[in-house]
Amino acid sequence: MIPMTNLLPILLLTPQGDASDASSNNTQASTLASPLMSNPGEGKTEDPGLPAWFPFVLIGGLFYLILIRPQAKEQKRRQAVLDTLKKGDEVMTNAGIYGKVVKADGDVVTLQVADGVRMRFSRSAVSGVIGPKDEIKGDEDKGKDSAK
Repeated sequence: MIPMTNLLPILLLTPQGDASDASSNNTQASTLASPLMSNPGEGKTEDPGLPAWFPFVLIGGLFYLILIRPQAKEQKRRQAVLDTLKKGDEVMTNAGIYGKVVKADGDVVTLQVADGVRMRFSRSAVSGVIGPKDEIKGDEDKGKDSAK
């Protein structure tokens, strides 16, 4: 079966005879084509399905849950670490330099990176605090096994 949209050019280009015949052909063509040429929103009721904006809201919600919220949590955690920097903390900078905090005043942190070598960094340049080095669990297990 041929869809009606394919017949529209055929209906509009029908051969016309005399003037009275042409007016009847024109009315007939316009009558047949009028449902196809009318605006799609006229006389129709709202589709009961999902609103058109729903996918955009869904994508926005996923972006929030997957990207924005975890980043905000990480930023709060990092800010809390930077705010609690104190003398004696071992830290690593964004450049990969390890050092011990000697002085932390305002936005400037002074690190001792070697004996007699101190460097000043912005507090935001500190990547994180390095915790005390724990023994490797494998070594502990070996010690227990050898004691038996």
